[in-house]
Parts: sequence; C-alpha cells; structure tokens
Amino acid sequence: MPLTDDEVTELAQKLFDARAGAAWTQGVPRLSGLAELDGYRVQAALLDLHLDAGDSLAGYKIGLTSPAAQTSYGASAPAWGFLLQSSVLDTTRNPRLPHVQARKIEAELAFVFGEDLPEGEVSSDDVVEATSTLRLAAEIVDTRWLGGAADLGSLVADDVSNAAVALGPQVAAAYAGSADIRAVVRAAGREEAGSSAAVLGRPANAVAWLASALAQHGLRLAAGQLVMSGSFGTPLAVDPEDDVLLDFGELGCLELSGAPVVE
Repeated sequence: MPLTDDEVTELAQKLFDARAGAAWTQGVPRLSGLAELDGYRVQAALLDLHLDAGDSLAGYKIGLTSPAAQTSYGASAPAWGFLLQSSVLDTTRNPRLPHVQARKIEAELAFVFGEDLPEGEVSSDDVVEATSTLRLAAEIVDTRWLGGAADLGSLVADDVSNAAVALGPQVAAAYAGSADIRAVVRAAGREEAGSSAAVLGRPANAVAWLASALAQHGLRLAAGQLVMSGSFGTPLAVDPEDDVLLDFGELGCLELSGAPVVE
C-alpha cells in the first residue's frame, strides 16, 4: 500500500536528521518494499526540510544511467535526485573532500544552463544548446540507510545517495554530446575507468531524459541550475584520508584532497 502522508513526513525527517548529523554517524534502519513513487514523495518532503532549514536548490542529479546499475535495483530507467547548494564544492577554491562515511567517487560532467530548457519534449541537441557551462565533475555518493538502500524506492527517497558534488575545470559545451570521453578515477593505488557512452549513450541524452522525468512532477530545468550527468563507470570507494584524481584525458583532471590522518 502507498505510504500515508504522515509516514512520508516521518521517513523524510529521519533521512534529514541522518544527513544533517555530524559526519553522518546517525543512520536510518534499512527499509524494504518502498515503491518508487513513494520514494519520490519522500524525496520531495526531504528537500522541503532542507529548504526550510535555510539551504537552497542548486539543481539535480541523475543516477542509474547504465543498464548494469538499473538491473541492480530492478529499474527500467534512470532515477533523479536534488542537489543542495551547500553540497556543491568548487575545487578551484577548495579541493578538500567533505567528510562523509563509506563514500564513493564517480566521474561525471556537470551542466549549467544559460537558458530554460523547452517545455514538452526535450532533445539532447536542446540540452547542448541551452548549456552555458560544462565542467568536469565528481559526485561523492553515500547512503543514509544502514546497510545501504534495499530497493529502488529507498534509493530514490535518500536522494539517490547524493552526498556532495565537486566541480572541476570548464570544457566546451559541445562535449556534452560526446560518447567518446574516457575518465579514470584513481585513489591509493586503486582505479575505476569509464566512458561517457555509459551515460545513456552520451551525457546530453541523460539530461534530456531528466527534463522529461521532471516534467511528470511539474518541474522544469531552468537557467542557472546545475545538473550532474550520471556516472561514467563504477564508483570508486575511497577512505577519508585518500587523495583522489579524476583523469579525463585531453579534457583535463580534477583533484580532490583527503582529510589528514589523525594519530
């Protein structure tokens, strides 16, 4: 059965408290059987709590953009979540990673729009045309569920595991339509490689999908908003003290500094 409004509010409050907790030491007991639609209801209530607490909406993120990721959650399409302004890190000013638990790093592209995207059907060409700034980026993913999200609805409710985003060098907007960008995430001798082709064929396709998905909820991508494209490959698990390098080949690199080790 669908969640009642009171149940949605209660679950959103638990996820808010876990995300707002110091170093996220508070976790929410794992929940299974949450429907995708209820997950988006909880996510919307969670965003309202953050806005009421003084944060602001920076934009959106896209998850589950590869067939393998969708299969792992029994999904038939990607999923989306929100980005908080407080979670956006510009590495040209501060390269230090935020301190979160069990974090993983994904290589992505970040879109900033110079104009509103069209209402109705949106194409990948529309996305490229509306993009004013395209940056190399990393998403730091983490879960507020103890033991991880049990299903698609739980993943969606927890803002599709977003913890923070890190923005790197700017690149030409035309790369938004490329399926040939390679990226390698490296930390402490470990690495994960991926390609922009894993993002629904090319990142602009994923953003076009997002525009259509948001429209179903009465939302629209607007000028000035930030969108994270979705991961180029498998996320790389990192320890708090690890320095991380995201190498996008000829497009450049993004470097993140780990926290100092406390003796």
